[in-house]
Amino acid sequence: MNEIEEIEEKNERYEIDNLSQLFLKTQPLSWRDLIPVFINNSSLSREYPLIAQLLQCDEAIWYIQYLPAIASLVKHVHMEYSRQRLPDELRQIRLSEVLNQQHEIREWWNGVTCCWNYFVLECEQPKCGPEEVSIGQLCVIDSNADNTQLNIYKIIQLLETQNNQFLKTFQQFKHPHIQEIQEEEKKQNILQQPTLKCFFDINSDDILCFDELSLNEIIQRRSIPVSQYDQNDKSKCFDLASIENDIYHTFVHGRQPLIFIIPLFEYRSDFDIQDCIKNIETRYEDLRNAQFQYFWDKLNLSVASSVEKQRALEMLNDAIVYLYQNLDDLQIDMRLTQLFEKLQFEKKDCVLFSHRGYSNDKMDQLCVKHVGVLWYQLRNAFQSEYLDESSIDSYVLKMYQQSLTNEAKTQIKELIKKIPMGAMKDILEAWREIAYRQGQVTRNTEAEDFAHMLKKYVTNHDLKSFPPQLLKWKNCATAYEYAYREWKSQGQAPD
Repeated sequence: MNEIEEIEEKNERYEIDNLSQLFLKTQPLSWRDLIPVFINNSSLSREYPLIAQLLQCDEAIWYIQYLPAIASLVKHVHMEYSRQRLPDELRQIRLSEVLNQQHEIREWWNGVTCCWNYFVLECEQPKCGPEEVSIGQLCVIDSNADNTQLNIYKIIQLLETQNNQFLKTFQQFKHPHIQEIQEEEKKQNILQQPTLKCFFDINSDDILCFDELSLNEIIQRRSIPVSQYDQNDKSKCFDLASIENDIYHTFVHGRQPLIFIIPLFEYRSDFDIQDCIKNIETRYEDLRNAQFQYFWDKLNLSVASSVEKQRALEMLNDAIVYLYQNLDDLQIDMRLTQLFEKLQFEKKDCVLFSHRGYSNDKMDQLCVKHVGVLWYQLRNAFQSEYLDESSIDSYVLKMYQQSLTNEAKTQIKELIKKIPMGAMKDILEAWREIAYRQGQVTRNTEAEDFAHMLKKYVTNHDLKSFPPQLLKWKNCATAYEYAYREWKSQGQAPD
């Protein structure tokens, strides 16, 4: 009997001692569990430098993943509103109005919101929702990101810096546990020089899209769940070599430092240029008496072609509107070339306003104070010369002057009959502008078209009749010439 009681007592003690095991749950490990592991063992940072680098990164590294969403939203705003609205009109449009246009815009905004709310805290500015954000805050209007007010350009610039710094630091260390590490990349020196990339074209394969959810999936795939209470040493639960390798191939492989090329937003110009000049001269009397005729022969403009003079006049129009909008901050002795560089004009256009040869004489330089008298002279010169708008051959490479098929000619002829006069005029003007700006760039003529470029200048409604195959770069000049001739024959000549 005593033996039976002794056995029962042992069983009871066993049940009590192991009672806790009945309620034990395994705890899956996460990315954050690696932090104490690397803190407690400094040698791991040398053996697994990629993991260590990511653990030590600034919090902003987690926001790089939202750059494609930012690019999509900014591109949408630019395509819909650039050259369509005046500054005051744009400020009145709330983002909440745009979010209702299509579902994916709201998804883009969710990504932008994450970045915006993070960086407003960094810049010590209050958070704001879509009802409070104006469209103007999502437009890249200039590249001045050094001001105190947070703007979308500054956010893009900060994330670009984070992306490039991480990749450059990564390249400095040896990574013994990464399989097929970038030996070919090292030989080709790919990561040494940043690559230019149009911001509107970036995707997740171009940048470091680190996110904790994906990292946790890697950790759980490459670790043993914790199954004991008070397990302090978790380092043995991780397969660190496999984690290092997976992080590289998931997030880093194939990426390289980038410099984003961001198209600038342009307001619709609804100002009378002559009125603008009068207002500027009223505030700054020096503009009324400014003269440049005595050094005119030294300028590139004096020997410019009709096309170049037209371009110079267009640049002056934009500059005068800008000066009118910033009357309180004018520097009348600033060189015009400096002003145009500030306004992000192309270098090949800016040189029109410089000397044909080098000159350091400040008295022989075109300055802001000359804009009025120069505008009148160029306008008169341009009006007195005949500009052939029927051809853009001089703007583009020979490869963009390939002959049209009879089928393409028939299609264009039918389209010209359907498109309203004003809309067709806008399309042809935009066509010339694109040819002037982009016609000297070499492309894949068979694959690439310029329909997306035209959308920056004219509305989608005006372009919907034009199928992309009629806007291929290979026929850019010949298609324009045929469209212009058909348009004119329909009685739709320029004003």
